[in-house]
Amino acid sequence: MVRIKTSVASHRRRKRVLKDAKGQFGQRSRNFTQAKRSVIKGLVYEYRDRKVKKREFRRLWIIRINAACAEEGIKYSRFIKGLSDANVEINRKAIAELAVSSPEAFKELVKIAQNGSSAAPKKKEAPAKPKAKKADFVDAIVLIDGIGPKAEKTLADQGITKLTQLVKMSDKEIAELEEAIGKPGIVEKEEWIVQAKEMIGGAEPRAQVDKDLAAKMRKAAEK
Repeated sequence: MVRIKTSVASHRRRKRVLKDAKGQFGQRSRNFTQAKRSVIKGLVYEYRDRKVKKREFRRLWIIRINAACAEEGIKYSRFIKGLSDANVEINRKAIAELAVSSPEAFKELVKIAQNGSSAAPKKKEAPAKPKAKKADFVDAIVLIDGIGPKAEKTLADQGITKLTQLVKMSDKEIAELEEAIGKPGIVEKEEWIVQAKEMIGGAEPRAQVDKDLAAKMRKAAEK
């Protein structure tokens, strides 16, 4: 089988890396392994610092514009807002150049910004949205998520059929209820009291089945 040699391509690749590393300190410009590592790291820094350079120049332009605005007795924010209201499309780089090299032109921009701020129409306040009407409260303990047929029967035997009755129960009564159901700590675990207070406050039941049941109860009460 023919033996494939890659020496030409390998040499070309190494020469390209060493060319990119030319002028670097020590072995970084002569040793391929170190040169490759240095070039890769340099490309990472190059990508990062292109963005940093843009930020630094923008910061410099804003400093220059701010200093020129202070001389004209106007705030930087009002100056930029006034130009925006007057529909003047000019970037900060050009404004900063005018502030340094052509103060007269910058003064004209200040006048335009001042006129634009005064002539800008005030934004109309959006009309307040009507508050959603709370659903009619259905005072039935069966709407609590976690109360099954057995628990419902036990509660009914003790005369508890409404949410308001459950909320008013003391810790001792709740402990006796849990003992009768045969599940100690179920009231706190299933958040029966929390659910009851939520529904008394106008919230819907948590489970979809209970929501449908509540809707049926409301319709039956309306008839």
